[in-house]
Amino acid sequence: MLLFWIIALVVIAALVVAGFIFIPAALAAVTPQNFAASASVGDFVTVTIDHLLKTIAYVNVTNGVTGTVTYTINKDGTYDVTDSTGNITNALEIPGYQIMLLMNKAGPSANEQALVVGVLSDSTTITASSSGEYNYMKFRTSNGGFLSGALVMTNGVMINTGFSSLSRAVQPAESRDVAQTGSANVSAHGTVVVTLPAVVSSNHIVPRATAAITTVFASGNGFLTIDDDAGSTICMKQAGGAAFSASSAATYTALFYSKPDVMLSGGTETGAILVGKCSIVVTAAALVTVTNIVTNAVMFSGTVTPFSSDTSIVGSSTGMINNPCNGLFRFTNSTQEFVITFFGKSILFGSVNSVSSTEYSYFYGAGLSL
Repeated sequence: MLLFWIIALVVIAALVVAGFIFIPAALAAVTPQNFAASASVGDFVTVTIDHLLKTIAYVNVTNGVTGTVTYTINKDGTYDVTDSTGNITNALEIPGYQIMLLMNKAGPSANEQALVVGVLSDSTTITASSSGEYNYMKFRTSNGGFLSGALVMTNGVMINTGFSSLSRAVQPAESRDVAQTGSANVSAHGTVVVTLPAVVSSNHIVPRATAAITTVFASGNGFLTIDDDAGSTICMKQAGGAAFSASSAATYTALFYSKPDVMLSGGTETGAILVGKCSIVVTAAALVTVTNIVTNAVMFSGTVTPFSSDTSIVGSSTGMINNPCNGLFRFTNSTQEFVITFFGKSILFGSVNSVSSTEYSYFYGAGLSL
């Protein structure tokens, strides 16, 4: 029997070396692991991954959909999911770090596709672990798909100012006071539910006619996430400087959400929705190439520059983003906008290609370098 196990281990090791079995480098993390996640339609989702059983258990707290699915690991590090209900199709994870899912039954009626991005649950207080400056992207399934910009958190108060790549305009700032809830309201999975009061416009903070509920959660490794009915805001700690760092050059595997042929009428977007996997190659010269893994079609290719280099967007004047957004990069021409931000092994990205104000396409996503 001992000889059998020795031979089995040798065979398994050989298969791993040959690449027939993929094992993520961080898989030594404790299992199971819990993640708090946000969907681009505004759903709050909790996820538990058991690496030994190869299962993903999820609870969509917003619409009540739950399930446990199994998965297999691909050589590119993504998970192919077997889900008899058809809800979860793909996943991507760095154990102990971050999780991404493609979900088909999101939204209040459990019939919308969405990208779900989560971070490792952390029961420490939001204010204690998360003060600082972040770059962020807000993922939505309408209104051009995404916003990007800066969020600053000081003494539990978060103020973020974003840029719409569709309208090419800076958005009014938003303010959230996490500290008002107190540390006692931090749940076991590291979230704080904040009821934002109705406010009038003050100091260029966006007004709210009625109170709004927002779920905020963080992890100790540089992520902060805000979930509300307008979408999912994923924040990454800013870099030390504005210049592109060659250390970000890598090949990333990502999950994306896309609307390739939007027609806007009466404020409503119509058109097909595509979700899938893409490869993102970033060179030391900041050339970014996004390729659909299934079709091999190039979704974007261009050289990005620091976000702060556009002084019509970033500056100290009223109506501008008053933060350099170090680590956030942008490509722009007459028809296309592309934005990407880096933090460790993670990226967030988005692109809009406009024909007119009512006819455009966009995609956005999140990826990891394994």
